[in-house]
This record gives sequence, structure tokens and C-alpha cells, in this order.
Amino acid sequence: MTPYELVAEYIAPYLRGLVIIRLAEMGYSQPKISRMMGISQPMVSKYIKLGRDALLNHLLKLGLFQDEIEAIVNMLAKTLERERYREYIRIFSTYCGYILRKGYLCEIHRKNYPLLPKDCDVCMKLIPTVVDPYIEEVMYIYNALKESLKAYRLVPEVGMNIVCSTPDAEDVEGVVGFSGRVIAIRNTLEAVGEPVYGGSRHTASILLLVRRKWKDLRCGIVIRYIDDCSTLYKREFVSIETGPHKDPKELLIDIAETLKGFENRIDVIIDKGGIALEPVIYVFAENGDKLINKVRKCLEVI
Repeated sequence: MTPYELVAEYIAPYLRGLVIIRLAEMGYSQPKISRMMGISQPMVSKYIKLGRDALLNHLLKLGLFQDEIEAIVNMLAKTLERERYREYIRIFSTYCGYILRKGYLCEIHRKNYPLLPKDCDVCMKLIPTVVDPYIEEVMYIYNALKESLKAYRLVPEVGMNIVCSTPDAEDVEGVVGFSGRVIAIRNTLEAVGEPVYGGSRHTASILLLVRRKWKDLRCGIVIRYIDDCSTLYKREFVSIETGPHKDPKELLIDIAETLKGFENRIDVIIDKGGIALEPVIYVFAENGDKLINKVRKCLEVI
């Protein structure tokens, strides 16, 4: 049994099923899902009857992270919704390659093929580079916002950054962000640099402070302070205010202290800035899609 046969048996059907269920949750009919996915309607019905929990639990037993799976499934469903079929195939395929390279299927492979050497590194050499799902998620958020006509107005003077954490991140090296910044050029967003681990130390540090209390918040973005957005977030989301700060070095300390006394899980930090610090708004969510939706709420009022 080759690595690709393992993916075809143990990964692809379950991932596909979760995408089908997500599309159904988004309101698409079975005939429409059938056309979007390129499979028969009876097969769509079969996956829906299996149910989300059965499909998800199979992948979790292989060692995959639930947050990671759900982020990829959301990306795949939204990509199909936007009729970007080539992008769907690319994300689906690269994630399968990522699973092989990470060794999630090695144990199953040895059970199916006992003669396989313990030091087998075929997948490492066969798939030398794959797109990391967390890097994909940051790019997915960026591309979705780039398509929004007014998104450039959300860029702070110091630039915007987008970050997504791995489920077990303990420091900034476990958080993906742009190596440069996202800036506004000619009424559109433009990324300076690429998303990499440890790419945005400041925004990543803020996200890690939030994750000390609420581990399910994996993604974050820093946007310009706008009065109408601040009012919206205070009214419709759980938000806290921090600052003004007397010194830039105190920013992280001040935010950490404010978070200590707050029990309800937050969505937004409205930071008033301070000496040499621009006022900004930090927005957080469990995954890329939810973060995009929260940012779009701000775009609706400016």
C-alpha cells in the first residue's frame, strides 16, 4: 500500500464528507453540493447521513487536531462557494500532503505493511515542501479581506497584521503571521512579505496573551482604530479597553493585567494607544472564517 492509497482510504473521504456537511450547514441543497463537489447526489446523501461526529472522530483518532481540521474544512467550503475550484483542489491536495509529511499515517502504514522499515522516510523525500494549513489560513483571511472594497481603510499607520496560532502554540514561533506587514496601496491591501511562523511578533504576542485564558481563540488581526467600529464592537461583541499606555514597553503588561480581571471570553481589544503608540483594535476568533465575519462587521459601518 502506497502513501497515496492511504490518503485515499483514510483521509480524503472523511475530509470530503466534512466539507459536504459544512456546505449543507451553509444552506446548499444536495443537488448543488453534488455539482460543486463533482460527486453523485446519493453519495452526498450518504455522507450527510454518516454525520459530522463520525467523520471528525475518525480523523481525530489519527492524531489530527480538531481546530486544524475545522479550519481547513471551512476554507474548502468557502472556496467552493466562491467558485474557485482550482484553489479548492490545491488546498485539499496540499493538506493531504501535509498529513503525509507530518507522519500521521505512519503507524497505519506499518500495520498494513509490516515489512516497512522503521526508518522509512519516503513521504519526507517524496513531499519535500507542502503548504502548512496555518499558513494557508492566514493567506485565506488576507485574500478574503483583499476582495473587500473598503478593507484598505482598516490598515493602521504602522500596518495591519493577521495571525493564526497552532492549537498547542506556547510562544510566537507557534504563531503564523506576515514577515512584513499588510499595507494599503491604491485603495487595496498589499502584503509585504509572506506568512511564516514567528512572522509578526507583536500581534502574535497579543494573541498568545488572549490564548492563556481562551485556548479556542486561534486567529487575530490588528486594524485601525475607527470610532464607528469601536462603537459597533462594544455593542455587538465582548470587548475590553486598554491604554493609554505611558510607554510602548508597557503595552503587553497592561493588556495582560486587564485580561486577568476579565472572565467572559473576549472578541475584541480596543487599545487607546499612548506615547509613540497608535490607537488600534485587535479582533480575535476561533478560525479564519469567524475572524473575517467580525472584520466585515466593521466594514459595514465605515
